[in-house]
Amino acid sequence: MYLADGRALAYAEWGDPAGTPVLHFHGIPGSRLERHTDDRTYARMGIRYVTVDRPGYGRSDPSPGRTFVDWGADVAELTALLADDIVLEMPPMWNWYHGTDDFGAFMRRVFRTRGEEWRTVPLWANGEAGFAAYASGELRTLSILTVAAGRVTRMTVYQDETVFDLFALDR
Repeated sequence: MYLADGRALAYAEWGDPAGTPVLHFHGIPGSRLERHTDDRTYARMGIRYVTVDRPGYGRSDPSPGRTFVDWGADVAELTALLADDIVLEMPPMWNWYHGTDDFGAFMRRVFRTRGEEWRTVPLWANGEAGFAAYASGELRTLSILTVAAGRVTRMTVYQDETVFDLFALDR
């Protein structure tokens, strides 16, 4: 795809083209080619797995003069997948963000304060897609996505080690 500023943003898709969309953003190093070793897994689960090359990686054009946190502007062009009234919650804390503006501001702050070296591992919880997020090699969060009518309507983020244990995640 081409962004509003003319740069190419490369992505790849696996699974069911009409399935529930799940976005994957690679860490450093990485590329849009990161996925489960058995591509048929996504189709069996009824999802459309979309991976994206960050600026200057793979087939995405670089973004001269910009920093990692500026990547959010590119991601903003993909947020059509988010419902306007998306909710991001972090139980048991009272952190709760509502709407695409609050969601985007929170995510930009996470990258600004937690650094640039992230990687994600896809997972499933009660039929819903999710991912474990690692920053600087350390497991930070587990996120579960709720999808309705092809758009992400809720992202529930856990930072509780007892929840991590339920998924037997590497730490």
